[in-house]
Amino acid sequence: MKKFNAIIFDLDGTLVNSINDLADAMNFVLKANKLPTHNTETYKRFVGNGIRKLVERALPKHLQMTKDVDIFYQQMLHYYNEHCIDKTHPYNGILELLDFLKQKQLAICILSNKANELTKKIAKNLFKENTFDIVQGAIPTIPRKPNPTAAVNIAKQLNIDCHKILYIGDTNIDIETAKKAGMFAVGCTWGFRTKEELENAGADLIIDHASDLITFLKD
Repeated sequence: MKKFNAIIFDLDGTLVNSINDLADAMNFVLKANKLPTHNTETYKRFVGNGIRKLVERALPKHLQMTKDVDIFYQQMLHYYNEHCIDKTHPYNGILELLDFLKQKQLAICILSNKANELTKKIAKNLFKENTFDIVQGAIPTIPRKPNPTAAVNIAKQLNIDCHKILYIGDTNIDIETAKKAGMFAVGCTWGFRTKEELENAGADLIIDHASDLITFLKD
């Protein structure tokens, strides 16, 4: 087995397919304010930098740079907090992958740009207890991905060198985070972005199914 001691997962688009709940929550806010809504595919381009940025991108251009964004953001958070696991579910093969990693005694972590409380809520409700060693979402005092600070801090908490950590995500933001942190960057194509985006970001490995990572680690 390859010499990795830990793995850090992105959450949305990597461990779980959350796009429908995110789209439903933002469209609820847009409808309530008599603003145009978007289809689910469009929301795949809006995610990745946290919910506030998603809200900003979903609003009409004349509202995107105003303080009204904060109002819409609070409305979206209120609705999403109540509905964040209505349709959200782990991707095919993820539960089996997590079981494999636990058997191999790798430390397993989550690092998301989603709000910390929401990240923990989703992880708690959709995965077995004690699956993850660390679950961390966005914290106001720590820069968000692609800044590598949070990823490096996780490595320090685990007392594991960054080069012995595999980081997996579905966007260029994740690949950039991994690269800056000195971790092995894996891009997954089942998420919200394209294989081309992951290639252009410089992923060390690109996989099409969770089982591909098991195969890679066994080789």
